[in-house]
Amino acid sequence: FEKAKSALLFPVRYMSDQEFEDFYHQHVEIYYYPQVVAEMQSKKDEGYVVILCTASSEVYMKYNQLPIDQLIGTRTRRIGNHETSEIIGKNCKGKEKINRIKEYLKNQDIEIDYENSYAYSDSKSDLPMLSLTKNAFLVSKKDGEVIEQINS
Repeated sequence: FEKAKSALLFPVRYMSDQEFEDFYHQHVEIYYYPQVVAEMQSKKDEGYVVILCTASSEVYMKYNQLPIDQLIGTRTRRIGNHETSEIIGKNCKGKEKINRIKEYLKNQDIEIDYENSYAYSDSKSDLPMLSLTKNAFLVSKKDGEVIEQINS
């Protein structure tokens, strides 16, 4: 899968940092659900560590202005001043999200408080990640509304 995703990311080799930022603002940011962003801000205001864990490439997601403490995404290799389409490690999807979240938390000397942590996703492929918390929710891709609590 990583080879296929690298192939799909081939245009990355030809884009400047400004083009990545423009791409993020024009083609990614516009799809955020205001209520989800508000929920992220609310959790941050309450003192939670807010992590955005996505299969999307960090190369453009790093331009987000979301109320998060950490971005975890699919990493690509940078050579000199240019990104490449070569994925570093694994695509940040499924069980890899758990690995990457645990790696980040270990480096920050933080343990997950299963009972009092929250997780949200708009994809059932994230069920492994959602299993990390008792308060896990699926969000509708259509309108961003919470449609189902997973763990209770």
